[in-house]
Amino acid sequence: MLVGAFYGRSLIRSGPSVPDLWPLDGQQLLWVHLKLWMRKSLHCSPSCKPSRPEERLDSGISITSGGSQYMAEKWSRADRINLVVASIAILSVLITYGLRFWNYIHRPQVQITSPHDGASARDNTIGAKGTAGNIPPSDDLWFVVRSGIEGRWYPVTNLVLKNGHWSVGRRLICPASGAQDFEVFLVSDTSQAQLHQYLRKSQHLRTPPGLDSMPAGAVLKAVSHITVPRSGRQGC
Repeated sequence: MLVGAFYGRSLIRSGPSVPDLWPLDGQQLLWVHLKLWMRKSLHCSPSCKPSRPEERLDSGISITSGGSQYMAEKWSRADRINLVVASIAILSVLITYGLRFWNYIHRPQVQITSPHDGASARDNTIGAKGTAGNIPPSDDLWFVVRSGIEGRWYPVTNLVLKNGHWSVGRRLICPASGAQDFEVFLVSDTSQAQLHQYLRKSQHLRTPPGLDSMPAGAVLKAVSHITVPRSGRQGC
């Protein structure tokens, strides 16, 4: 529609008395093209004059005729302008979707491979492992347990990738009994201070307090819902 409107603007210029073609819809523009084609088909010489100084089309647009050669030149110029505009529009669309596709295939990807979603643990000495890729240098991955009972977040550790794999030791997590969520967050370097501070303060506590919320900007990338039996803390 935008290209068509631009086409209408650039198609005919016959002085200040010619109304702007911007309000035309597609059918009106098609009618203008038909009129111009009919005029070209008459093979009128440059010295040919219309019976009236102005011809008024049914669309209400005044067009001063100076011969088919003049109209052909004006039409060709408009065609070239529209070709450039259409090419720019198509190129911009291709670039936009190309960048979106590139960002999609290179987005950070994280997966928890064990325990699988919906698993039931034998006890609370349970570890976790998974895969990750395309992690930005300015971000880190954090393994967090979210209590399905009280809804608080318990940061465990930041993850270190080795050949695209990560793991958390069996005795490091020690979740409480009941429904628990193993989660992996993508956290920027500027937002990790809260998590490191929490680990320093809670490392000697038997029952860590947990966090009311994750740091601002932390993005959840993977989650695995598990159930820990109510058999007490075995081994940790």
